[in-house]
Amino acid sequence: MALALAESPRWELYRLLGEPRRLRLLGLTSEDELSIGELAELTREAQPNVSKHLKLLREAGLVAVRRQGTRAFARLSPDLNGDPLLADAIQSGRALCSEDGSLQRVATVIKARDDQARAFFEQPDADASPRSVSEWSAYLTAIRTLLPRRSLAVDLGTGDGALVELLAPLFDRVIAVDRSEKQLAAAQRRLSSHGYDHVELIQAEYDDPAVLDRVSQLGGADAVFAVRLLHHAPKPQQVVSLLA
Repeated sequence: MALALAESPRWELYRLLGEPRRLRLLGLTSEDELSIGELAELTREAQPNVSKHLKLLREAGLVAVRRQGTRAFARLSPDLNGDPLLADAIQSGRALCSEDGSLQRVATVIKARDDQARAFFEQPDADASPRSVSEWSAYLTAIRTLLPRRSLAVDLGTGDGALVELLAPLFDRVIAVDRSEKQLAAAQRRLSSHGYDHVELIQAEYDDPAVLDRVSQLGGADAVFAVRLLHHAPKPQQVVSLLA
């Protein structure tokens, strides 16, 4: 059981789980990681109400919340260890959500989030970054000293190639991957202006097997970058697991 609950009287757990709205939040966050806005949409509750109930669940250690910019995403805590009461509460919450149809709509909400991110990155200025080129250059110079080999770098979700422009002088070869044809065209123009002919642009999703096959053909990557991808991925933990 989560530490917060383990240190509390058992009756407090019963009180916490006696509210159907909190059970629904447990059910939905057991299905997928969702933003507060998405949970409000699915439960048809006002965001302040959702935030209030999530706060109680988080303080009890039942829900984990992470921030991404101005948004907060909630998911069922990974620290739960099979307490029968919690398992029953989660199952009851899922049953409530199944009855009102919200559980079935989770996949649609996730897809809408992904489509919105895709549309955003199709825009010409989607790669505008608060970090200056000189700042990224300093980071990469520091990273370079830690790498025993610099044969191949891979940039997933490369966008218009701003990061690849800095990677190209540091590595013998670079693969840049993005799903947007427009962004890759912008990256090609950027790289061509510098005469970088050792950069390979691939239009694909980051998890496309063809990308992994190409990297394997070249002997594996010495460094993988996913700056934009991790920031906007619906499930960043899955991206990290795949990259590992």
